[in-house]
Amino acid sequence: MKLPHLLTAALLTASASALPAATVFDNGAPNQFSGNEISDYVIAEDFSLSGPTTVTGVRFWLFSSAANFPADFNGKVGWAIYDHNGVGNQPGTLLFSGTDTTPTVVPTGALVFGSVPEHQVDIDISAVLAASTTYWLALHEGDWGSSYDGLRVAWESTGSISGNTSRYDSNEASPGGNWQVSPVHLAFQLSGEPFVDPVPEPGTWAAAGFVALAGVWSWRRRQRRQ
Repeated sequence: MKLPHLLTAALLTASASALPAATVFDNGAPNQFSGNEISDYVIAEDFSLSGPTTVTGVRFWLFSSAANFPADFNGKVGWAIYDHNGVGNQPGTLLFSGTDTTPTVVPTGALVFGSVPEHQVDIDISAVLAASTTYWLALHEGDWGSSYDGLRVAWESTGSISGNTSRYDSNEASPGGNWQVSPVHLAFQLSGEPFVDPVPEPGTWAAAGFVALAGVWSWRRRQRRQ
């Protein structure tokens, strides 16, 4: 079955492969050089996948732009997946969104700008995405759709250059209407597993066949009565 560009909600609840989650996209490692604030902005980076994939996690790197971590982080990460707006070369329609209220945050020991501690952040997400299609991952510190909370943490940059540079929207409560271009590429990885379209159980096939035959028998009875 050819996977559609925008998958239905039914596919989200379908059984997938039992393979363990693995890295399915890597936008590059953090370079301790710069970043984009995700407290007072929603920040987005584009990506594409080699095959139909159930994406289950995001890893990115975070630092306090005020050098005051963890006080500058409220402990939640809002996330979203957008399709691609080719006209504006930016995030298009919102496809999936959510908030991880218990992200895993681990200090790496590296220093951004030579003095600001870097932290690795892992969040759980849920999105079934098609192959060879441009999407945008958007992140925001706090609940997805929440306003600026006065804190200051930044999504760290990467030296790897692939795809478009990042985009930002200052309307963090309702992003999408005013994406602006940032010159920075951001470090992140996606984890997940290949999407497997579930095959009905034998009993399901049998039931479907019985219903079809019953329909034909009923139609023939009506034909004979006419």
